[in-house]
Amino acid sequence: MRGMGNAGALKRGMEGMHFRSGRRREALCFTVLCMFCLVAVDSATQGDDYLNEKEGQLAKIADAVQKNDISKCELLKTCASAPCSRNTCFPGKDDVTNYSCMHVSFNKYCNASAPGCSDKYFDYTRSFVRTAINTDFSSTLTTIGTCAQRALDPVFQNVSTPTSLLRIYFGATDGSWRGFPGSDQDVNDPECGVVKYDTRLRPWYRASTSVPRVIAILIDAGQSMNRDILPGQGSGTVLQNAITIVGEFLKALSSGDFVNIIMFDSTKVTPLSPSMVQIQVDPITSLPELDTLTQNLGKQKSGDLPGTSDVVQGIDAALQNFAANYPDAAKIILVFTDGEFASGNISIPVTNLTSSNVKMFVYKIPPINDDNLFIVNTPFASQLCSIGGSFEIISKLSGLSNPILALNSFFTFTANLHAKVSNNSADYSPIYAGYEKIEGNITTVSRPVFGADKTLLGVVGMDIFINNLGSLADSVYAAILSRSVGKGFKSSNLVLTSANCSLQTVLPSAEPCEASVTKIPNGGFCYRTDKSSTIKDLACCRSCAQPLHGSGGTSKSTVIGAAVGGTVGGIFLFLVVWFLIKRWKKTRIITTGGNKDGEYEFKGNNDDPPVQLAGNNNNNRSGL
Repeated sequence: MRGMGNAGALKRGMEGMHFRSGRRREALCFTVLCMFCLVAVDSATQGDDYLNEKEGQLAKIADAVQKNDISKCELLKTCASAPCSRNTCFPGKDDVTNYSCMHVSFNKYCNASAPGCSDKYFDYTRSFVRTAINTDFSSTLTTIGTCAQRALDPVFQNVSTPTSLLRIYFGATDGSWRGFPGSDQDVNDPECGVVKYDTRLRPWYRASTSVPRVIAILIDAGQSMNRDILPGQGSGTVLQNAITIVGEFLKALSSGDFVNIIMFDSTKVTPLSPSMVQIQVDPITSLPELDTLTQNLGKQKSGDLPGTSDVVQGIDAALQNFAANYPDAAKIILVFTDGEFASGNISIPVTNLTSSNVKMFVYKIPPINDDNLFIVNTPFASQLCSIGGSFEIISKLSGLSNPILALNSFFTFTANLHAKVSNNSADYSPIYAGYEKIEGNITTVSRPVFGADKTLLGVVGMDIFINNLGSLADSVYAAILSRSVGKGFKSSNLVLTSANCSLQTVLPSAEPCEASVTKIPNGGFCYRTDKSSTIKDLACCRSCAQPLHGSGGTSKSTVIGAAVGGTVGGIFLFLVVWFLIKRWKKTRIITTGGNKDGEYEFKGNNDDPPVQLAGNNNNNRSGL
């Protein structure tokens, strides 16, 4: 009995030792876990603080764009005596004397002669401008926009300084781009100047001006569409111009959009695709999924049979395309016509359009001998207005030669929807390789800018260089993910009434500012006065053969070291916690006789939807 008592005491003593040992392990594990949590919380706070600072800076730039637009006529008066706007491709004599040499990860212009060159010239005295392929330099509107937004330079200079490279910019609705600090582009580059560049096709611009969309494009193919457009507006027939506009419009859509084109005349409707076509990635020039649509579009001709085109049949066909029901997308109909049908006594399906929450835009391209330029005092006008529709004239002044600008009312509508569902918060692009590739992988924070009348002016953006974040990289990325949640769109939330109606009744003025304003030389742009300097003269600095780290930039090795150090430290701490938890679980099983009720498991919620950044994760083809 005494032996049995000693054995019992020994067993109880061993259990007590196991218990005390387990308690000590629990305490140690809890302490380390708390340390890990504090580090994680502090890191997450740092990421949020960093993004808050950048978003605040971006908001100031957006405010400046809006103020400049309001004061555009006053700014135009001073444009002739103010410094001109510098085109990225057209250097001036001695421009390089104002440049600052900054450290970058890669300078593509110096790489051929000096592999690994990591220094580049930037102009911190002013912004540089890229112009779109269809910019009309003779247009007063182009000059006004150039002169007005030149005033962004003081704001740019307050945000971005030579102490650390930060690229900021404004992309306008006419396709131009104004970026700071100034950076030269090779005049021989295929995308230089007015050859191919268009800011509206960049992923950050799309991200801030769109929501998921289902778009039915109706093109009037009636006999009257074979008439030439008004003299002085351009060349070709109304139908030819409509086809050109639609072809350019397709390039400006976003990944995830659905689109179809439907031709209609007096007797029939002809969809160019049997069903809606979904765009897979942001199109730059063309996409395989759009090939059938674009090829069929190019073959269209006006009908031979006389009679007014039946727009009601066209709308009914569009509604059938929406029948599949897209609850998370805005349903939109675009109509391109000469307006001939609007004079008739027609009745569009108002009830069906309203119940489906469809927004309809009617764009008229005026033909010669048009005796009813606007559709006022017609049944069609009142019906269109009752569903919150829109009617506009596409003319030379409104952008007949700049199709995406001509359809700015469409992009204004979707950009306002985007701002509404995102609560006017900033947008973040997926991580991608920047256009200039100076800092490897980047993400762009952007936001749309509207005029006083809520018309879209463009998008402001700022590049965040991931490689330069060091130990902040993970926390910034986590903060970006958290800010990209909850921006979904529900078509049922969209209510369209006559209050949303917009019917154009006058043509835009060729001189929106005082006609007495002195004509601005070269539209406000600097002339190219340096034709001898090569791009290496303008972009390469220090000894690119043996890259040196500039005082204006962070050392590449320091950045990598910080990033690796932060990452390794985090991984080590995680492994310590994981090891202690495993030991703790094993001890608990032994001391409780294997009862797993005391175990704890940490699992992700499999019901949570995947988190996606704003924009298209498959698109890494373009940055700035």
